Amino acid sequence: MERLYSKITDNSIAPQAMRLLSILVYLWFIINVIMTWNVKDMLWGVDNVFYRQGQTNTFIENFFYQLIYDATRFKLIFWTHIISAFLSLFEKKWSLIPRLITWLTAWMLFYSAIQAFNSGMMLMIMFAFYCSVVYTKATSTYRIVLTNLAYYACIIQLTLVYLVAAVYKISGDQWLQGSAIYYTLHIAHFSAPYWLDSRMIHSSLMMKTMAWFGLGYQILFPAMVWIKKGRNLFLLAGIAFHLFIGIFLHLWDFALAMIFAYAVLTDEKLAGKILSFLPSTKKASA
Repeated sequence: MERLYSKITDNSIAPQAMRLLSILVYLWFIINVIMTWNVKDMLWGVDNVFYRQGQTNTFIENFFYQLIYDATRFKLIFWTHIISAFLSLFEKKWSLIPRLITWLTAWMLFYSAIQAFNSGMMLMIMFAFYCSVVYTKATSTYRIVLTNLAYYACIIQLTLVYLVAAVYKISGDQWLQGSAIYYTLHIAHFSAPYWLDSRMIHSSLMMKTMAWFGLGYQILFPAMVWIKKGRNLFLLAGIAFHLFIGIFLHLWDFALAMIFAYAVLTDEKLAGKILSFLPSTKKASA
């Protein structure tokens, strides 16, 4: 117990990985804004196509659904979100403020157009909350503890995502039979004409192999994430899996959210090399 206490309070456990994760999390929100730029008025503005029904009428819910009630607030909330997400990329003592604002405005944008988003945005919102307290240059005990707790919270959160997904999928038949990918790729909303005409999609063996690979990866993830040996190769397989989702199912927001979340598991040396390419971190590491 004493050893664990010292580990959490003495130094940041994975400062390079957490710095990289913080950058990628808030970068994801900026990328998401770019991806939704052409339809932002349909999602949150005066041309909002969503409406609220069936929820309880509480102060908290009304607060997060407010863009549905009053679309004139859209620009204020939208631009506040963009500016705060940009400021959150930097690691300063005052970073807590823009990061909490990013987290709060992200919830407001999510709930006001909830039908347009998926679990990728929810994961990034939760990670944004955890990363709000991250300060890898901290010297005070309480800031070090908060950063280390955020590190473990992110790993546990990511593990739960895969665990819940695996349990849900093995409770049905399509993933176990290997037909899940085949049927998903035949949904016009996700697929594309050139993909539907390809030979690969009509290969029963290929479709089953891909489905079983995805299912096996999600089943193994909750255990493999805690094993350092071979973890990098395991994560590379996961990156390939999520790139497939982005490329062929056009779910880039979800794919990038999962790939970016892997930063928390990145080896410190690798994370440091990646950070060395970023202008904002070169000076700090010099």
